[in-house]
Amino acid sequence: MTCVICLMVVFFSRSPEYVSIERREDSGDAKSPFNEGGRVIVRKDLNLGLTALPPFKHHISHLVHAKKYNLAACLIPKAMSTIMTAVLCFLNAPNAFRAANRTFGTEKWPTRFCKDAIESFRVQEWAAKNNATDFTYFTIVREPISRFIAAFTDKCYYEPKKLNWVNCFDCGYDMECVINSMWERYSAFARGENVTLTYVDQHLIPITWNCEFSDMRGKYVIFDYAKQSSPQYNDFKWEFSKLLKRSNVSDELIGQVLDGLSKHSSPHTTENKEERIRFERELASKPHLLRKLVDIYYYDFVIFGYPIPPIAEL
Repeated sequence: MTCVICLMVVFFSRSPEYVSIERREDSGDAKSPFNEGGRVIVRKDLNLGLTALPPFKHHISHLVHAKKYNLAACLIPKAMSTIMTAVLCFLNAPNAFRAANRTFGTEKWPTRFCKDAIESFRVQEWAAKNNATDFTYFTIVREPISRFIAAFTDKCYYEPKKLNWVNCFDCGYDMECVINSMWERYSAFARGENVTLTYVDQHLIPITWNCEFSDMRGKYVIFDYAKQSSPQYNDFKWEFSKLLKRSNVSDELIGQVLDGLSKHSSPHTTENKEERIRFERELASKPHLLRKLVDIYYYDFVIFGYPIPPIAEL
């Protein structure tokens, strides 16, 4: 079984050509082109990453917690964040959650059941205030291009049709306009300029800008996102159940969580939707846009061990 859970300790080698990422020895890494025992060696292409956005630019994080189990999740938008909000809410108040006829598939951000009772937007500040040093913290990360396509499809195509205030930088679903706007905005933010990151930005910024990874990355149990329809999803559920077991969640509740994860998906999912497939093809046909996305998400690839996609010569 491919292990999808990794506790990562990240450091950068002195060589400009390689970045070394150390993982737990029992962590498999089917994604990486090079695997030496517990260490993943990711080649830093000399033609890529030279103009990459820096990692670890702090932005608001979204933490949800189940204090009864000393368990907390930092949520990355478009990486099971809505579902995990429901899971942690359920663990906090399973009877009330069921009595309200809630399911993992019906939870949405504006009407989420637990709301701010289980939430914080400053991870270390919350941990210090609640003396939560013995908590288990976890997060879910996702291959950067897949995450971009999911966010673009949902926030730039589907959601504006329902919510007139959702706007992708005045670009509509013009992918080139959106990616160019991302590059300009996030470059300015990285330089310390006064850029207010919006609701749409929160779904598009690099993963490393979330969850206070600059200080917290060695403290998270990190799961790899898996599509619900994929064989890897069963691996994810198995590993997640072990985490719940270690947190002293009862077998009965673990079974109910796994049942909910099997039966329900987020209302925001774009998996197998026609427009998502169209946008994937569009991006694949425009290597200049793919290259710009690699520069935006370069350290997401490097730090979380995802191979950089091949890019046609321009």
